Amino acid sequence: AMARGIPTVTTSVGAEGIAAENGQHLMIADEAIDMAGHIDRLLEDAALWNHLQYESRALVRDRYTWRQLFDAMHGELRHALRAHQRLAEPDFTDGLVHVG
Repeated sequence: AMARGIPTVTTSVGAEGIAAENGQHLMIADEAIDMAGHIDRLLEDAALWNHLQYESRALVRDRYTWRQLFDAMHGELRHALRAHQRLAEPDFTDGLVHVG
């Protein structure tokens, strides 16, 4: 929704892992009454709607591109592979072979 510029109302759990600020990029509410209030406010306040629309799209465009996703995944895989290789290397320090 944010990538398409649709103002988003979610819970704090739904916003986990997203570098978004409440009221800046989306609206966060953990209680049904608060969520309904945020939705009503969005429907009545065109300036807020437009602000969240612009800011949420900008956040997704700037922080969550395919290139950034692949670069992060590549880095994590490289780190895991190096750790695995270190564990698999034999240890000859005492004249015996120790693996892992």
